[in-house]
Amino acid sequence: MDYIDKVSSRYNLASSLVKAAIKAESNYNPRAISSKGALGLIQLMPETARSYKVLTPLNPYENIRGGVWQLNHLLDY
Repeated sequence: MDYIDKVSSRYNLASSLVKAAIKAESNYNPRAISSKGALGLIQLMPETARSYKVLTPLNPYENIRGGVWQLNHLLDY
């Protein structure tokens, strides 16, 4: 099981949704930085990254974990 599948399962989200978000946000570029300052695969803003305990937003594993946690939170909201 790859990391996206593992984290998606932990947060009870379809891995296909997470993969689609990554494709749309960064085209799977872990070093992506938007003109507004969003970082990484799931394009977390620095303050959002901090609130989801992502210390290194350009680290793919941290970015995915924080982004999936945020997505789960938004979907629950």
